Amino acid sequence: MAQIFREGEIKVRPDVYYRYSNKGKNDNVGAVDGINALVMQAAWGPIGEVKAFVKATDVKEAYGDCDGTKMAEAMFEEGASTIYVYRAGGTGGTKAKLTQGENVVMTAKYEGDFPIKVKVQKMPGDEVKQCFVIIDGVVKETFVFDAVGDGEAASLADTLQSSAYVTMEGGKTGEVAEFEQALTGGSNPSVTGDGYVEGFYALEPYYYNVICCDTIAEGVQNLLHEYIDEVVKVGKFPIGVACADTTAAFNERKTKAAGFNDEQIAFMGNSYTDPDGKAAPPIMAAARLAGAIAATPSNKSIVHRAIKNAIDVPEKFTNAQYEEAILSGMILFSKSSDGQIWFDSGVTTLVAPDENQDAGWKKLKRTKVRNELMHRLDVIMERLIGKVNCDDNGIADVLQAGMGLLKDMAREKKILDGATFTLDAENPKTSDSAWFVVEADDIDSLEKIYLHYRFSNMPTA
Repeated sequence: MAQIFREGEIKVRPDVYYRYSNKGKNDNVGAVDGINALVMQAAWGPIGEVKAFVKATDVKEAYGDCDGTKMAEAMFEEGASTIYVYRAGGTGGTKAKLTQGENVVMTAKYEGDFPIKVKVQKMPGDEVKQCFVIIDGVVKETFVFDAVGDGEAASLADTLQSSAYVTMEGGKTGEVAEFEQALTGGSNPSVTGDGYVEGFYALEPYYYNVICCDTIAEGVQNLLHEYIDEVVKVGKFPIGVACADTTAAFNERKTKAAGFNDEQIAFMGNSYTDPDGKAAPPIMAAARLAGAIAATPSNKSIVHRAIKNAIDVPEKFTNAQYEEAILSGMILFSKSSDGQIWFDSGVTTLVAPDENQDAGWKKLKRTKVRNELMHRLDVIMERLIGKVNCDDNGIADVLQAGMGLLKDMAREKKILDGATFTLDAENPKTSDSAWFVVEADDIDSLEKIYLHYRFSNMPTA
């Protein structure tokens, strides 16, 4: 019968002995993919707030049918799991209103020209009435309130407190007549670049892989670039996606892409044809790129990754133009030999690396691996701050934690075996500070296959 032994104990009698111990819990942080952020304009929905969504239908329900909600749908189709949405505000926005007699004054919950209609009707009997909130001919909400003479208006106002679309002034008395009427006078805010910037910074506390916006305006895209540069300095590593005006000349698009010259910016240079045979707007191409980058794990590449709901590429480019696009940091759609529409390359806009950058930053896949490594390592190290002593034992804990992550990412086929996490010999630790050096080689995807055919004209028998 097996018996327990203590560590270091040598038993006398032949038998089976056992002990158990804690191997040590794995506190390493896993990769988080599929998270997108979107700053957009809309005719409905909360302004100046970040909302998280996991379904395209919920985005449309919250903000109505607009360019931004179509972009969100495309992102989900390309694999996004969560999208943080910010509706940009501005000046001049008004809420629609409805006045019915002297005792019914309703106001839309949000600014915008969203089509809302309200209908009130009697129910069988004399004790209750119904109120319907109707959007584009579809009943979205149904309420029942007491038909109690002078108390009807107050009853309806109380009932509508739970509405997602309208509010009603309280303190009114009197009956509520039957009616069916649209709210009018609503207008969308006039959104400027400042409104987008406010959205970028409102999203900063959230973790996401990729951020984009619903415009091809060069000024806004430049503001997005500035924001990305700023947050990278404070330890966030999002990739920003911008897109070209597809009516611009091809050389202009190349110049714009190369002008970003940033490993954290991806630039979509053309569009695709949707199943209805129409060329999709450039922002939809950007949305598909944003969704694909976020959803694709860093041990895989978006190169030759087919997109959804595309049947063709409206512009026909030569092989030389596709090569020029890559060298300019611009991604294009192309058509595979079996008719799929896919990303022809997976480059960032970095075309002229500085002295601290290598060519790996020119690839989205490799940039995403490096972003992931830095983020995961930052989270792990942050947990150790103030929790371990700045002595040999504490340093050992840090080294073990760092090497644990490197080994994890090697097993995940994101970096090569042999990565190291060591004390920086050139910077000795002080009483409360220690310096470390991380050396890792990320793994690129196989993107070029060269076939050498050797044929022979053998004589027949």
